[in-house]
Amino acid sequence: MIKRHTFENGFQVVYQKSEQSIPLTCIHVFCNVGSAFEMDGIRGASHLVEHICFKGTHSRMKARNLLMQYNKIGASFNAYTEKRFTTYTLTCDDNHIENCTQLLSDMILNSAFPRKEFAKEQHVVVEE
Repeated sequence: MIKRHTFENGFQVVYQKSEQSIPLTCIHVFCNVGSAFEMDGIRGASHLVEHICFKGTHSRMKARNLLMQYNKIGASFNAYTEKRFTTYTLTCDDNHIENCTQLLSDMILNSAFPRKEFAKEQHVVVEE
């Protein structure tokens, strides 16, 4: 059974309970940004923002600190950008869902966009 809830600000949650007995939770956050929305002069911006979200937040200034928190609990985290959207994916043990959701929220909503990382990731995105 799939459940859906839309908050007043337009944020939507779609939930489906797994039929498997494995105690894993998978989260996919779809952001309505992608290359199809980019105009000349800002091509690749969505992909760049996706990369920068991994580089630290205002409360976790180093990317290493952010990723170490996921690694300590065995969580898997990744992201990708397509034409229509950017998706952040997370898989973790059910016991760590609250912590992982807070980390994911911090990454998406509070990215610090450190200047030195911005320049470095700009080159990476161009290469990709």
